[in-house]
Amino acid sequence: MTKIEFGEKTRLDHYLMDQELVYVNQGSYGPCPRFVYDELQRIRLLQEGNPDHWFRSLKYTLYADCVRAAANRLDCNFEQITLVDNATVGVNALIKSSLPTSRPISNGTILCTNLGYGSVLFTIEEAAKQRGWKVRMINIQHPIENKQSFIQQFQDELNKGDVENIRLAVIDHITSATAILLPIVELTDLLHSYKIPVLVDGAHGPGQAVPHFSLNKLTCDYYVGTFHKWMYAARGCSFLFIRNTEVANQIQPANTSWGYRPSALQLDAMTHFHLQFFHQGTRDESALFTLPKAIEFADQLAGGFDEIYQYNSTLSQEAKTLLEQRWNTQGKDIVPKDMQAPYLKMIQLPDLEEYKKTEEDALRLLTDLIRDYKLVAIILHLRSLCIRKLISNEKYLISCLQQKSILLSTPGNIFYSIGQEAIFMNEYQIIEILIAYWPLNHLEIYRLLPLSSLLVYINNNQQQDDEIDSIAKFLEKKLPDGSTLLDYIVMGLVNKHKDLSLLKIVDFHRCSTTIQMTKELFRLPLLWIAPERRSLLQKRMYIEKTKLEKYIEGFNYVYQYYDKSIAHETNFEPMKIILDCQIINEDTLVGLELQQLTPFRFHFRKLWINNYVRQILTSHTSFDINLVLNLTNVDNITHLHLSDTNMETTENELTLLVRSLSNLRNLRVLCLQRVLNLYPHRYTAPHILTNLCTDFNRLLRRLIYLRRLDLSYSYLQSYIRILFSGLIQPLEYLNLQDCRLVSKDLEFLLSMRNLRYFKELNLSMNNFGTRTCANLILQIIPRCPELTILSIGYCSLQASAIGQLADYYIKEKTHTKISLLSFKSIIPYYNYEFDILLQKFGQIKTLKKLLLFPQLHTYPGVNDDERELVARELYRRCCQTLQTLNRQDLELL
Repeated sequence: MTKIEFGEKTRLDHYLMDQELVYVNQGSYGPCPRFVYDELQRIRLLQEGNPDHWFRSLKYTLYADCVRAAANRLDCNFEQITLVDNATVGVNALIKSSLPTSRPISNGTILCTNLGYGSVLFTIEEAAKQRGWKVRMINIQHPIENKQSFIQQFQDELNKGDVENIRLAVIDHITSATAILLPIVELTDLLHSYKIPVLVDGAHGPGQAVPHFSLNKLTCDYYVGTFHKWMYAARGCSFLFIRNTEVANQIQPANTSWGYRPSALQLDAMTHFHLQFFHQGTRDESALFTLPKAIEFADQLAGGFDEIYQYNSTLSQEAKTLLEQRWNTQGKDIVPKDMQAPYLKMIQLPDLEEYKKTEEDALRLLTDLIRDYKLVAIILHLRSLCIRKLISNEKYLISCLQQKSILLSTPGNIFYSIGQEAIFMNEYQIIEILIAYWPLNHLEIYRLLPLSSLLVYINNNQQQDDEIDSIAKFLEKKLPDGSTLLDYIVMGLVNKHKDLSLLKIVDFHRCSTTIQMTKELFRLPLLWIAPERRSLLQKRMYIEKTKLEKYIEGFNYVYQYYDKSIAHETNFEPMKIILDCQIINEDTLVGLELQQLTPFRFHFRKLWINNYVRQILTSHTSFDINLVLNLTNVDNITHLHLSDTNMETTENELTLLVRSLSNLRNLRVLCLQRVLNLYPHRYTAPHILTNLCTDFNRLLRRLIYLRRLDLSYSYLQSYIRILFSGLIQPLEYLNLQDCRLVSKDLEFLLSMRNLRYFKELNLSMNNFGTRTCANLILQIIPRCPELTILSIGYCSLQASAIGQLADYYIKEKTHTKISLLSFKSIIPYYNYEFDILLQKFGQIKTLKKLLLFPQLHTYPGVNDDERELVARELYRRCCQTLQTLNRQDLELL
């Protein structure tokens, strides 16, 4: 066989690429030689000629032969290696399998670096999420001076401790984005000294890292590599190597198929490890079987890997030098020469007038080069590497932020990226500096948070809250120095640079503002004021004097160390702070009152007020929410939640409340929990109570945008008609839990025209034990076709009435949208009644959650232990019933 001539002639004679293309991206998808491509087509024709013979017999032999060829080429045992479609398949199988370990399975950690390939990092993240593990990422700092300093970064991370929980370390052989050749032997030895197993992602390793690649000479536990990038096989042809053959036979691929329990005949030809990956459903594995021809091409036509390595590594270095000289970018390598990949080269582009240094323009340049110049190359914006250099040099960052020319020429998303990277690297002081000099008008706090760190935090703490609540917890999480990320944000805001910062709006809209966060943010005005002047402030709100003095004294004590680093009373343009507001103590009231004396202006859409604040008011002051509303723009408020835990709201205060609420024209959500208590004996005369209800009705009718109304835990008996008369808004949510409703109230609810809009209805904890009430409930529900959540628990409804409700939903099961239903009884129904109800509700496919079990103390038994046994047995019976209906997806509570 005649040896080919390297260079342009090889491309013209032996590759199928478009001859007009300038192709310098072999690494991504690896075009294969014509010699190999012809073999691929031959194999496919063979397959199509007799598919049954192919799948039942022939491909077994071909697969085993190719595995042997791979083992021989990579210098390992046949039992240690198997073929897979691509490196991602191998990585997923390894990381998601239950790898044997001498350490406990729970509370595990996966160690990786920020240089990892994107899909590998995603796999690590998902595997950790599924197991409740942590992801521990080493943020490699650039530039790298030498190999030893690179290894030291790993050592520094391990020196932080908690290594006994690391179940696996994942490192690259050659990084994809940065073309760095990692010292995997030294790193493996280091990690093994801590008894940490090592997986090497070697997608770019075989055929490039060294001329003669030997898995036996490596010491890593697992290696995933490809044959289609630098070893000339057709796409996709890759391998998975596991040193310990006992472990290999325990690995589970993503798809479980016939290899899970192979026949004895199959095990004569291959191991269980091979067969698990061989049997992956009906698919075209033709590319895997091109490996022998790829080896033949490299060895015989190209003259072997010694010649290939010498030619490619020399040519790529010459090309790198040529381009750097032409672009005048010499000497800007971020890694030493002995850590640069032999074939892949990272070259810094010069400044380009039409392209900014952003990810978006990097992609645009890549596309333009292909379209306009027929040049196929990889253009990447290594933003994180440049940003890390900024973050690691605080003085340099400040000097950059102080230069308006730099700020004006820098895209806005870069500043968010600096913040994300600073948080990711635990350099929280950078957040304070960045916010103090923030060069944009608008700051969205959510965009400062690195999603990866946020997900890790949620996974590690196994939070079940929604994303927004988790963000708030992330901001309030205690840091090693005892502060929180929110503290650094607050310090940045209060120290805003009056000449350089352009910040005018700070938006917390995607961060659910908890009580603690509200308190921290509303301390901004008092924190801005000089400590010696705080006690001299004139208060306009009626806070009791001694409590205000005690509050300021405590404030000064807590912030005495922070005050030393604050430029107090530095005047700058007003700054709007958008957040959700929870008013519960002095912090929020003082902050609202003082805002006009400072640059801070609080704007909120959602407002929670707890009547606990009445305790800090002077004794002669009635609680009036206008005290709060007068200090903000009421047109912004769309959600109001007012609660009175002790039900202390007086006749006068309710009158004031009606007047105050009339100012909130844009309300969409109104919650008056334990507030609207219409007990007749609390009012000086019957007509006052009637007039008050009429006023509330007039108010509710004027709130034309109202969609959710919560009047729970209020005494509304016999007043529903007066309160709700004339309401035509398309309410989606109505909560009348524990409102002492009676049949006449239900009769009016039945007559309401807007029932058809209800999506959630809560009537629980009202006594509907009479036949009249039960019948009215059964008439109301059909008038709510959009209902998804219904709660009628603890209403003394008989099981027969609940059964009739189930019959209605069965009748309408093709149209109903009900997904959650609560009908908890005060005492448990009989077992046979539970069985009948579950048999019925199990037929409603939209139903996903049933709340049906009463409180533990209501079960029969002489003590809690006996009652718990009865409750468990009932739960078991109910689950068994659902299993017979194939409704294990229906959650019972």
